[in-house]
Amino acid sequence: MTTTMRTRTRTRTRTRTLSLSGRGPGLGLSGRPTCTNRNLNKAWGGKARARARNSRESDPDEPPVGDVLLPVLDKEDLNKEAKWLGETIALWLDEEWCEQKVHVTIGDALCEAYRSQREKGKNEATSILLQLSTDLSKVDFTESFVNPYDVANKAMECLMFKSGIEVCCQSEQDRKFLEESIRNI
Repeated sequence: MTTTMRTRTRTRTRTRTLSLSGRGPGLGLSGRPTCTNRNLNKAWGGKARARARNSRESDPDEPPVGDVLLPVLDKEDLNKEAKWLGETIALWLDEEWCEQKVHVTIGDALCEAYRSQREKGKNEATSILLQLSTDLSKVDFTESFVNPYDVANKAMECLMFKSGIEVCCQSEQDRKFLEESIRNI
């Protein structure tokens, strides 16, 4: 059995792992090392603090990651895109799970939430994503197999793909689905 003791000094809390199993310090019940500062320093050649500090500093040769901005749309194009998004998500839910009336309700709520955000002048993907998940949390998802966060993430994936922004970890099936959906606008 392994017990972790914390002792407080004036400047920091120190964690020590004590072994009650006779396997030696820093070994858990399975005989594998437990994660302590000492073990991290050994694994990283005594440079755990330097690595943690350096990971927070940016490489001067690497440009900073910028905001992902969706294109600015006029009112007519915004209405078309919002309607497309709601219908696409409802269709995706039907194909992913099974046809349910709640999917149309979710799609309609998404359409309105997205339109509302864009009418306020928001075009930064992260802020839209967060607000969509907040707005969708007001919808009753009990009959669906997803939650507001799943839907908001998928909606942002659809919008980014439609805008020509690279989407990470997209399956070939999802790519084909979205290409077909965009052709049918």
